Amino acid sequence: MYANEVASPDAQTIGDIVTKLQGKGAWHGLHQAGQFMSAVPKNEEVVAAFCHVYTFIEERLTQEERDLIQFDPVMLEHALCKYQQLMRELKDGPGSEEF
Repeated sequence: MYANEVASPDAQTIGDIVTKLQGKGAWHGLHQAGQFMSAVPKNEEVVAAFCHVYTFIEERLTQEERDLIQFDPVMLEHALCKYQQLMRELKDGPGSEEF
């Protein structure tokens, strides 16, 4: 719940949004994390991958941890964007020869 007024979107809804942003941050994050079976995944595969990652993480965090980091589908989408940026930096940035 955002500002005690708006319900948080579910993983399916955010997964649908990620499909519309093909080639952008969260989509690339899923791809770099090896969540797609094909090079050009269908929309259903992208949604399923996002939901799978969300459920995987949610089941491993305690409620206290989820509350502390405000874990929800929006936060995961943001984290996937940052993940793909980190991977790009590690590959292309200073010290990349060590990676």
